[in-house]
Amino acid sequence: MEGNQRKYAGVWRAGSDGFYLWAGVDFENFKSKWHELAGQNLRLVSIATYEGCGGECANKVVATSAYNYNITGHNTTYHWPVDEAGGDKYVRLSALTFSAAPFTLPFSDTTVKRWNGWLYAPSATNPLPYHHAVDYAIDLVKSFQIRAAAPGKVIFIGWDNWSGNTLVISHDVGGVQDAFRTIYMHMRNGPANDCAKAWTQSVPPLSGGTLNGYEVHLNGSGCPKAPANQHPNPTNWGTNDQTIAVAVNQQVAAGHILGWAGDTGPGGNGTGSANSNTHLHIFFTRRDPTDNQFYFFDPYGIYGFPSCYPSGNTDAITTVCARYPNAWKGGHPQYP
Repeated sequence: MEGNQRKYAGVWRAGSDGFYLWAGVDFENFKSKWHELAGQNLRLVSIATYEGCGGECANKVVATSAYNYNITGHNTTYHWPVDEAGGDKYVRLSALTFSAAPFTLPFSDTTVKRWNGWLYAPSATNPLPYHHAVDYAIDLVKSFQIRAAAPGKVIFIGWDNWSGNTLVISHDVGGVQDAFRTIYMHMRNGPANDCAKAWTQSVPPLSGGTLNGYEVHLNGSGCPKAPANQHPNPTNWGTNDQTIAVAVNQQVAAGHILGWAGDTGPGGNGTGSANSNTHLHIFFTRRDPTDNQFYFFDPYGIYGFPSCYPSGNTDAITTVCARYPNAWKGGHPQYP
């Protein structure tokens, strides 16, 4: 019944004393807790199932392959929330289980919408397109101001070879220092700067079709390799006043303007055309207290395809497919 509309409940015990009850989860979560408790010498003695989240939205935390991201010039590896043992993959429950809810939406423009969630929309060629982030956009053409999703300290600003202009904010929450980090990608920082860095930093490590697609985009959007011939199209590259508006070590409040959404880097727009792909790609990460490493999580607690999420920006998260804690201030997304 792993992929069907079922929830699971189980009781573990070692003998006449220790026991554990775990209920209201999908099979992926249940299996991961089972693995965790087996390591504590508890054995499953009872199991029950009942109606829960539909198969399309359930059991989607664990990707098909590892996803660990290193931002160019930044000293932290950000991990997928998965443990591997004996060839099997399990949800890292210690990373995804928390009570803090410090975040607001990273924008105040009401024309911006959630574009993608933990996964992109499936296609015939990629039925499980994992994303590990949230994308927000107006129409993939218009830009908008990006705002801090919670109070914090800017700890990194730089050009990531894959994701372009990238900004990282550390958030102290509930008395825990550096408990969460938000990572804002594909930002704009002036057309001349971004065009130059595309060629000097992003192009050199690329090869094959990825290189070809990115070069087609650069040339078609007014950013050829020769500096004398560069006239970046404002639709793609923005204007001179669309720059990163904060500095490293700056303290920011929730809602503080950070800069502008764009599509910098081949991960932002390497589609092989001059089309724009203006959006904010934002990672939400949590420092797991069991190992002090940072892991991606879904602030909605849903971990699914776009269709699994509420349609409105500030809708209550009432779906049974929200199987994990959500991290939105007040229990649902709201504007800063």
